[in-house]
Amino acid sequence: MDWINVILQGILVGGLYAMFAAGLSLIFGVMRLVNIAHGDLIVLAAYVALVTTQTLGIGPLTALIVVVPVMALIGYALQWFVLNRTLGDDLLPPLLVTFGLSVIIQNGLLTLFTADSVKLQAGDIEVATIRLTDGIYVGVLPLLQSIGDNVAMITAITEELTKLEGRVDDLHDIGLRELFLKHRNANTMDFIIGAEIYDHLEKVADRFDDVANEISSIMIEMV
Repeated sequence: MDWINVILQGILVGGLYAMFAAGLSLIFGVMRLVNIAHGDLIVLAAYVALVTTQTLGIGPLTALIVVVPVMALIGYALQWFVLNRTLGDDLLPPLLVTFGLSVIIQNGLLTLFTADSVKLQAGDIEVATIRLTDGIYVGVLPLLQSIGDNVAMITAITEELTKLEGRVDDLHDIGLRELFLKHRNANTMDFIIGAEIYDHLEKVADRFDDVANEISSIMIEMV
């Protein structure tokens, strides 16, 4: 089951990276603005969250009440007073301006917070996991980051998995009946081997259905 764990964790972390990439793609696709400082602004938001949690003594999720408006104001100010003045047919001005902005943010954070690594203290949720089946666990935090934006898709997948499990049950019964009719006057061992194969396939489908049910219960609790 280790490979399933690796795939699940990779999908969740990949979803987080996809969110970052979607923001960069949206800026370039809609405004034709190459924002070199995109990643630096994300890091800046993280440090704003760090200062907020340490100053007010609240958790990272609660700190979003402060961080989101603050970063929205910073983004609006940058767009209105700086980036709008660089827009035009030439991509070089916004490229140079955002590169300079990236350097300013990096060195400003380095001066204020030094080069030492810091992290937001989210408590037990940082290491909390949800058991799907034997040997398969999903981290709560990355799941929370991804589940809200993909409710419709996840619901559709769980429904398809449930339908698949029901279809496999029907095929299991049909297969056993056909297997019995084929081998009732022949070698009994062939029927036993075939029945074992069908049973194992049914158990695999049942595990997928268990995963679908667990994901559905998680969504009901957290969304």
